[in-house]
Amino acid sequence: MKMSVKSYILSSEKEYQFRCSSKIAIFAHLYYESLVPIFCRYFIEIPDNIDIYISASKDVIFDLCRMYIKRNIKYIKTKNRGRDVAALLVEIKQYIVSYDYFCFVHDKREKDEIYKDMTVKWTNGLWRNMLYDVNYINNVIATFEENEKLGLLLPPLPFHPLNNQLLFNCWEQNYFNTAKLAKKIGLIMPIKPEDRILSLGTMFWAKKDALKKLFDFPWEYSDFQSEPLPNDGTISHAIERILSFVAEDAGYSVAYVMTEEYASTYINDMHDVIIDAFSVLNKKYNISTYYQLQQMIVDFKDIIEFAKKYERIFIYGAGEYGKKCKAILDYHDIQIDGFLVSDDVKAEDLAGIPILNMDSFHMGNSDGIIVAVSKKYRKEILENLDNIGIKNTMIYSCVPD
Repeated sequence: MKMSVKSYILSSEKEYQFRCSSKIAIFAHLYYESLVPIFCRYFIEIPDNIDIYISASKDVIFDLCRMYIKRNIKYIKTKNRGRDVAALLVEIKQYIVSYDYFCFVHDKREKDEIYKDMTVKWTNGLWRNMLYDVNYINNVIATFEENEKLGLLLPPLPFHPLNNQLLFNCWEQNYFNTAKLAKKIGLIMPIKPEDRILSLGTMFWAKKDALKKLFDFPWEYSDFQSEPLPNDGTISHAIERILSFVAEDAGYSVAYVMTEEYASTYINDMHDVIIDAFSVLNKKYNISTYYQLQQMIVDFKDIIEFAKKYERIFIYGAGEYGKKCKAILDYHDIQIDGFLVSDDVKAEDLAGIPILNMDSFHMGNSDGIIVAVSKKYRKEILENLDNIGIKNTMIYSCVPD
């Protein structure tokens, strides 16, 4: 399912005094003592009508928070297992039922030096797009109040030169454990590998009922792996990705939310990425428009479906088109059985795959041929194949001529 996702770009410059009767809370899970002053500053100006809860597994975190925040804070002690996700689903959820809207945030620190800059920028972006200031938070609540079916507001997916999660469907190693989790908590909506992932980072604003099925499950600390937690493929990574599906399953819409400042930078960065990406596509595949790219994606799917129908697959053409066609099949773990050519064979193989002359080729009913040659030769080749009774063919046309 490709969700159509709206983005709310909210202002904080103008003082915005929003008042409503709804009960609102902010829940933060903190672990690193050194990061407490960085994130506590977000709570200093939060109005008293919004409750703040801080969860931690170490009492020193609570002591530090009391130093930096001079207002009433409610503290929740957790176990040191399952990190922020376990804190949310085992301990915090009992408090969420008392509120109409709530925000969940947590700290994050990168151990790998090469990714530290990326993680700092991502984490700061998550917090700023959730809790920028009082006016921004009031604007977030107003957005919920004005949109009855809006259930979940997410920070945009991370963008950084070392991070590809914005640019690809970021299941990584987590499709099967997320689909399993969906059944476990009773989602009716099926989750498919091609579905778009909207939520990463497990930070969000939500209407209480939007995530009800996730909170209704009787989570225990034993459901989460003990430390050291693997970098991918855990129940926590599945929960991180399932949030939007839970909200949609409950009948709510999901949207991104961000500050004007962040949106400006985000758009500029994405503009640069698109220019660089299409420069490569144009040079390598002669793709110069988004329409051509979409057509290329459709053709990719047609080729894969065709190849899977036959026991043996051959590519007619051993030139650039044939090589590109093979690369597509290789990416989808489809092994070809040979390249076919109509002229004299000048080499026995290409990349370990035999090159066969059509004159000596004997095709069976369970064989398929993908014709991967320049457009000017396709009609003639298809007619020749048809004349000798070969019908199981398709044209590779993923690259504009």
